[in-house]
Amino acid sequence: MPKNRMPEIENLKYFALLEEFETSDKLIKLGFGELQNINLNNDFYFLPFQLLSQEFERFMKAYICLGYFHKHEELPNFRYPKNLGHDLEKLLKEIIDNYYFDFDSPQFDLYNEFIQTNSDLKELLFILSEFGKLARYHNSDLIPDNAQIGINTKKNYGKRLKTRLLIQEIIER
Repeated sequence: MPKNRMPEIENLKYFALLEEFETSDKLIKLGFGELQNINLNNDFYFLPFQLLSQEFERFMKAYICLGYFHKHEELPNFRYPKNLGHDLEKLLKEIIDNYYFDFDSPQFDLYNEFIQTNSDLKELLFILSEFGKLARYHNSDLIPDNAQIGINTKKNYGKRLKTRLLIQEIIER
């Protein structure tokens, strides 16, 4: 192989990565769509939280694999993304610290500032991380007195969202 040529990803792995990005894209959109269906009469958060937590994790891990390939000219072994766990905040930090490349453009600066400082994004990632780690089993763990119970994401996020919906309904009247 010539020195200046980047190695290619095997076809099977290339298409698997592509499918990960496409699947996560579609399911993240569905998750946000389901979140938009939440209103004062519908507080079923489980489906949007499940979709968003799982698919943000898949998207970030696929991104990390591509970033790793870009830096090391090989894909990581299976333990690397697996050991990063389900914590979306940790995955984002891994991306920012190791695989978020500055392309010296104003658009990059805007994205970078948003990712690093937006409090709504940080709160959403925290809630989705907690949901993905333990909170999706909150009720199932509460019933048999499990000592390790995740936060009640419906209560934490739902209260804030309901306040926003109430304000929005008042404004629209």
